[in-house]
Amino acid sequence: MPKRDREVASTGDAKVTLWISSLPFEATKEDIAAHFATAAGYKHGSELLPAVRLILKDGKFKGTAFVDMYSWEAVNRGLALHDSTFKPSAKGASRKI
Repeated sequence: MPKRDREVASTGDAKVTLWISSLPFEATKEDIAAHFATAAGYKHGSELLPAVRLILKDGKFKGTAFVDMYSWEAVNRGLALHDSTFKPSAKGASRKI
């Protein structure tokens, strides 16, 4: 998908939830927060932790998460991570998300 088609108009305030899929099952909430922190406008992933929610089934992470963004600029930076390579801190393979 061309970048211009994924951009969101930058008018007004936002609370938009990004749906992130194809994450490695070994990924943690901390890993996801670290990957999206800069896009969300934070220096450290720990600042984004409250905005990350994991999808679990039977207590196990299923490779899908939600990340809240609070400005349109952050939304666009988050969308720019589409097809980025994600590597969990735990032992595991990297994947395109």
